[in-house]
Amino acid sequence: MSHFYQPYSTSGACGCFYTTSQLRYEVTALEGVVNYMLVTGDNQYKSNVLSHRYAFTSGNVSKLLTPATFVNSHDDGLWTTFLYFKIDEWLIKTKKSNLYFDSVKDAGVAILDWAGIGRTESRNGSTAACNGGVWWEASASKNLPYKNAVTNEQFIAMSTMVYLKTGNRTYLDNAITAWNFLRDHMRCPSSSTNQPGLYSDGTKLPDCINNEDQTWTYNQGVVLHALGLLYKATGNHTYVDEALVTVDSIIAYKLKNGVLAESCDLPDTTPCNADQVGFKGPFMRHLQYFLELVNDPTVNAKYSDWIGLQPRAMNQHARRADGMVSQLWWGTDNDRAIYPPSVNAFSSGIDAVLASVKGKTSLVDNV
Repeated sequence: MSHFYQPYSTSGACGCFYTTSQLRYEVTALEGVVNYMLVTGDNQYKSNVLSHRYAFTSGNVSKLLTPATFVNSHDDGLWTTFLYFKIDEWLIKTKKSNLYFDSVKDAGVAILDWAGIGRTESRNGSTAACNGGVWWEASASKNLPYKNAVTNEQFIAMSTMVYLKTGNRTYLDNAITAWNFLRDHMRCPSSSTNQPGLYSDGTKLPDCINNEDQTWTYNQGVVLHALGLLYKATGNHTYVDEALVTVDSIIAYKLKNGVLAESCDLPDTTPCNADQVGFKGPFMRHLQYFLELVNDPTVNAKYSDWIGLQPRAMNQHARRADGMVSQLWWGTDNDRAIYPPSVNAFSSGIDAVLASVKGKTSLVDNV
């Protein structure tokens, strides 16, 4: 993936993945690089991480992003907090926690606090039924107000992480409240025709009822991570049980030939757009995080063969000779396969590999 990266320089090189200007693609891809370093112990990309222009203002590692960077986008801000906390984990593991900067956790907490503002305020006629969850965007946004799955899942995960790092019970309480809202308003029930056990894209006003929209794979992955963190924070195995229902539902409803597939990956549907070609990677990444948190050999054994199939299928079906990765991990469809020169799709393939090997190098050398 390094051929997508242009190292920062004062002469004008961007210090970024130059094929995209979308901040969320940049920070999620960079989190994948940090995850690679943690899984493999190969730290050769540390200078790229610590000089990234989109993760740090002007590529200066001492200048962490603030809520103002994200304008109104809570989810972009929360993707960045995942990166910051993963960098913090890497710095601690490499015993460099304070070598580059001291405030990475504080910056992440500030973004998290900002994303939680206005949770109980009424917007566009919303009722008290909406009070438990966070809004997709800040109130100043000109878009219609929306309480969606991924922003709430991010908020649950990050709030629980902050609780685990600080012991501040308020963050755990916030996470549990948001989880109850997500479960009650966005999980498709057994009676649903929209893939029971999975989470729809969001809600609709005024009462924040389930909109029964697409069950994108990344929505299922981030909630697994959130539930794993809640389990670690509380010891309540119910959170693991809830997560395993979702994993089983993914296997029941989101596969093609045994391989992870979005609805837009399938024949006779509208092809995936630039966002959607990268959704499967975050699912695999956050599934990996969930399994690490639960650390249960029985759970690992149940899913390990299926997890291993994903990078094998991706390598067999979705990689061209020049290294570009298609979104069609399940097989070849020349009329639909998209090989974007974009880090978004490519980093998803790496996420699949890392979720499978978790410290083994049999496939990592191919990324």
